[in-house]
Amino acid sequence: MSNPHKNLKESAFEEHIEKELAKLHKYRKRNAETDYDKATTFDCDLLFEFLRATQGEKLKRLEETYGDTLESRVLRRIDEQIGEHGVIHVLRKGVDEGPVHFDLMFFRPVSGLNPEIEKLFRANIFSVMRQVKFSQMTEQSVDMVIFVNGIPIFTAELKNELTGQNVEHAKRQYMTDRDPREKLFSFKRCVAHFAVDTNKVYVTTELKEWQTRFLPFNKGFELGAGNPPVEGKHKTYYLWEELFEPHALADLLQSFVHAYEEIKENRLGKEYREIVQLFPRYHQWRAVLDLLIASREQGVGGNYLIQHSAGSGKSLTIAWLAYRLAELFGNENNKVYDTVIVLTDRRVLDKQLRNTIKALEATQGILIAAGEDNTRLRDALNSNAKIITTTIQKFPFVQDVVVKLSAKKFALIVDEAHSSQSGEMRRTVQETLGDYDEEEWLLRQMAARQQPKNISYFAFTATPRHETLERFGEKQPDGSFKPFSLYSMKQAIEEEFILDTLTNYTTYRTYFKLLKKVGEDPTVPRSRALSAILRHVKLHEETLEQKIEIIMAHFEQTVRDMLRGEAKAMIVTSSRKAAALYKLTLDNYLRKNNFPYKTLAAFTDSIEIDGQSYTETSINDGVPEEHTAREFKKPDYRFLIVAEKYQTGFD
Repeated sequence: MSNPHKNLKESAFEEHIEKELAKLHKYRKRNAETDYDKATTFDCDLLFEFLRATQGEKLKRLEETYGDTLESRVLRRIDEQIGEHGVIHVLRKGVDEGPVHFDLMFFRPVSGLNPEIEKLFRANIFSVMRQVKFSQMTEQSVDMVIFVNGIPIFTAELKNELTGQNVEHAKRQYMTDRDPREKLFSFKRCVAHFAVDTNKVYVTTELKEWQTRFLPFNKGFELGAGNPPVEGKHKTYYLWEELFEPHALADLLQSFVHAYEEIKENRLGKEYREIVQLFPRYHQWRAVLDLLIASREQGVGGNYLIQHSAGSGKSLTIAWLAYRLAELFGNENNKVYDTVIVLTDRRVLDKQLRNTIKALEATQGILIAAGEDNTRLRDALNSNAKIITTTIQKFPFVQDVVVKLSAKKFALIVDEAHSSQSGEMRRTVQETLGDYDEEEWLLRQMAARQQPKNISYFAFTATPRHETLERFGEKQPDGSFKPFSLYSMKQAIEEEFILDTLTNYTTYRTYFKLLKKVGEDPTVPRSRALSAILRHVKLHEETLEQKIEIIMAHFEQTVRDMLRGEAKAMIVTSSRKAAALYKLTLDNYLRKNNFPYKTLAAFTDSIEIDGQSYTETSINDGVPEEHTAREFKKPDYRFLIVAEKYQTGFD
């Protein structure tokens, strides 16, 4: 028997959101019993109200040919196109029916130069339905659906903690009780599905039963997960007050969410294609919007520090930001930046930039990858290219060229130092940087040069040093500095995007006794002697063998059967020599004990051990260095031994 008190409480939360949408944003409140068409998922009356108000002449032209079948044929065409291309594509591109093209949503112009388009944007109809019975087979209903011009874009399952249920129950409901074969829940039919309670919000773009992955869409609280309390409001108020606001929602659909085809590899190294539909997390969405607002108001010449932890999705944030800055107009309808330059040494960022731009921009040639070629880079800076990517060590060259191009305005996005480059790239970087890391080197380069007036800096880093905060951060009344945008490591850990290794950290004490003294027994500084002794002990054959026994015992007893028996282990060592020695010792142990596992090592350059030279390729039995990460996906490989190289992030 159902609990009426529980239903009342949940319906009260639904009603509150519905009322707020109507009051704040002029959403139409629609009746799911009479206005929802299960066959198409549309609110057909609103869809045709929009078409008649904005494209009435086109409908009349078709009506002359189709007569009484006009509405059914137009509905069928829109339904087919959404099924084939997805709702994002159809809202952006519209549909063709016979000789007529219909726009299904109007977006705000990038600048305010076209009042006619602004007028059309105001003709969009935003609406909300509650308790939508989505199935033609059952009486099941989803709590809420958001529509644009009669086309569904979001569904939401709402829970009120006062009923004893929370957002986890909403997520489970989507996984167990919302069949992705139902049209409303099929992939790309809606933009996203939200699990919401009064404290937290989660979102997914694809329902796959128990394989559904929900991402948090929360502000963060006290540097951790969740949301801060707000007097007189639910903690999740920002969902309906901010995100579902018509201008923000149209901007999200136009310039953030997108679907693209990605080539992936399975565990056997075989390539396959997968459609990925992206939706920003809250900090990504908010950081990009806030940076756009600041740039629009302040113009060129600003410094912005974005402190986003590992696990924050920096590659996507940078890709979204670069694309938006390249299209940004100021309050006077003038272009804020002529060119956006992205300094990075990460190939994954190049890929994300290309995917984002390809999905959002029809124009070709918006992105030029200049690499390390000075001539190509100079030509790109002198051209009309909107976005240019190059490596971090080209910063001095870029700034010197930019100074001479005083008539042009530039946005310079600096990606944080990353230690995941290939060996050749790492050698080139070190030759340029000398004894400094990339962050320190950049600070010194900037200190040696006056900042040009025609450039704004956007610096992304997970752990800024004090000098970086002073250079790029915002000064506070107490004299300290803070980043423009912060997504902390604590929040990334609590939201489960990275692991806190300290929670499962076990220490082992090492005992040893020196068996031999040098003949002359010289006196040397204690610290230097201890360092030399510890290096010798750590890499001694007996020490390595004992550590490998401990590692293997832990792997066999605790790790091996995790992830459906496919768990892998990473051994992080202190040096390139240590990585090579651990690899050799572990391989020997596996052979002696007849284990079926294979190992890979990752380190740069070559290292000599007992008169034999090893490179990453040679120690991995001929696996090319650029294929190490790909090989590690194969099921036989269970151990990756690294010398810092792979400690950064994975895409």
